[in-house]
Amino acid sequence: MGRPRLYPRETTCANCGRGFSRSREGKPRTMREFCSPQCRKAGQPSGATHWNWRGGRTLTPHGYVLIKRRGHRLADCRGYVYEHRLVAEEMVGRPLLPTDHVHHRNGDTQDNRPENLEVTDGLPDHKVRHRTRPDLRKPGESNPEITCGCGCGRILARFDSEGRPRGFLPGHSGRGRKRTGQTHGRPRDTKGRFSKCIDG
Repeated sequence: MGRPRLYPRETTCANCGRGFSRSREGKPRTMREFCSPQCRKAGQPSGATHWNWRGGRTLTPHGYVLIKRRGHRLADCRGYVYEHRLVAEEMVGRPLLPTDHVHHRNGDTQDNRPENLEVTDGLPDHKVRHRTRPDLRKPGESNPEITCGCGCGRILARFDSEGRPRGFLPGHSGRGRKRTGQTHGRPRDTKGRFSKCIDG
């Protein structure tokens, strides 16, 4: 074995140029050494100078586009901002509120054109845009009283607690009593058909 190579303990910071003493006398871990964590952060390549720079655009696991805007009020700890919220702010001409939700009209979360975006008043209003059933109760819509569809004359609310439309009171539609032949109103036979009234 040959004599181990000795490295100088005194070196120069690669960022500020100030001389300092290394904490370890062996081989440096990297070719560029820094005197402090602040100089190391400032001396490392970032942004367009980084070897893995891809234009400052990336995708989230949910398919939304993030763009690099370091120092922006909507930026996260890495300096990325949702592109659709930036475009929406330019559309409405004001900063978006935390309660404002941006809706993609064609369902493509990567299509952030202004004509494809719509700013909604909140989460309930945004959920209405994603509904597949047009007959559900809308936010703020009244819940009128209707008459039971079986003909009994009893009153019920048009929508239930989940916003689904109703036409019968519980047990008045006749669906669950076909097997026993017991229904509300006209009786049914064992096959589910209405039985004929026989005058005695």
